Amino acid sequence: MGRGEVEAIKQHPEKLYFITVIRIILSFLCGKTRWMSFSRYFLLFFFLPIFFLSSCSKDSIEDDSADDGENPELVEFVLTIPKDERNILENTSIIYLSNHSGEILDSAEIDYSQENIITFMVEESNGYDITIRQIDELVPPFPDMYTWITYTNIVPGAHTIGEFFEYPDPVDVSVIVNNAADSLGNIPFSFFYSNSNGIINIGSDSVEISWTVALNDGFYSAFKKVGEPYPRFFWHENVTEPLETTVDFQALPFADDLITFEVPSNDYFSVRILGSKTNSYFSSDLIQTYSASDGSTYFEAYTKTSLFDYFTTTISYSRGDKNYAISKKSEIASMTVDEIIMDFEIINPTPSSFDVSTSGNYDGYTLLYKNELEGADINVSHNILGNADDLNTLDYLDTLQNELMEEFSISSSDLNFKAFKMIDLDLNSSSENYVQFYLDGSGIGVGEAVRVVSEFY
Repeated sequence: MGRGEVEAIKQHPEKLYFITVIRIILSFLCGKTRWMSFSRYFLLFFFLPIFFLSSCSKDSIEDDSADDGENPELVEFVLTIPKDERNILENTSIIYLSNHSGEILDSAEIDYSQENIITFMVEESNGYDITIRQIDELVPPFPDMYTWITYTNIVPGAHTIGEFFEYPDPVDVSVIVNNAADSLGNIPFSFFYSNSNGIINIGSDSVEISWTVALNDGFYSAFKKVGEPYPRFFWHENVTEPLETTVDFQALPFADDLITFEVPSNDYFSVRILGSKTNSYFSSDLIQTYSASDGSTYFEAYTKTSLFDYFTTTISYSRGDKNYAISKKSEIASMTVDEIIMDFEIINPTPSSFDVSTSGNYDGYTLLYKNELEGADINVSHNILGNADDLNTLDYLDTLQNELMEEFSISSSDLNFKAFKMIDLDLNSSSENYVQFYLDGSGIGVGEAVRVVSEFY
């Protein structure tokens, strides 16, 4: 500092404070110490009001360095997390905002007993990552389960994570089917055409099925005796109060509408068919399940299709180490599954340098890590959801996971790679739809489908 500057400061001591502030700001902005971007912006916003007041004083020294042109323009990143009656946890969950270097920039608490509206102020960017931590406190000796879900590359704006479902009241149903035994006096397990649709108590000549359905939902169950061409079914369309009824098997109508399924070559396949009167998330009745490991690719089932307006069918099959599945909701129950043209090979499963080779058209992926340490008080799983464009840019995972694990006595090296899934949405093959599908938790609408190829390790 020159003699002239010293004399000026003696006459105007506030200038020393002004010059000191400028030098502190410049040292943080230009220094070689690597600061988190959030810290840098905090310092700027803390000191800038002082800088502004000092520069406006009549005795202030004009300094062009005050306007360095590096002030970031911040925008709102608004996340709405609806009340979730399924997920009211004893511990409040946390949402983290991070960048693509794995650094956590901000966080907030989530209270699932009410709607949460969380606003982060961020720089305009191509995208940030959002991680939600949820806790399931289990009874000892079972360890508490900590689940992280990371949504990658979400652009700033307004987003909703999850959906609010107003859960309908449950209603108990009890149906006794008399005259159920076959000609030999037996009631074989194969008698239940939809055998998992309830709690089943078998008597000498009767069967009782007990179940709980949503208020105003229907109840469907079907049975088939050996020697009869079709199953018979019981159907109560609108359950508005507890239902207890007794029916005679021979008085039940036949479910004689044929539905067919064709699947590609496989080592094993399974089919699950649900029917519903409405497009509601909760309204569905199990029509039938079926599985086979004999290499067959064709399956026939029977139901009464006029009972339902929508059918949700899930067909899964395995071949080698890969698992394939398609889930579709439509107004038609029958389905032909074309060969699913997606494939992948894991090159490096470690979080710090994850690498995978993929082929085919797909909209997104999920990546699952778990620690599951024997004797641990806490087990952690981390599910990463992303779109196809940023699949091979996840080398920040190690940093992010270590930051998340700071409160535990474990590190990301304790996480083991468990599963990888490629996902294709039958919408318009846009990665935005993939992100929207997971952020909003939206279900599968009429005429839409989800295809998945996965492998578990």
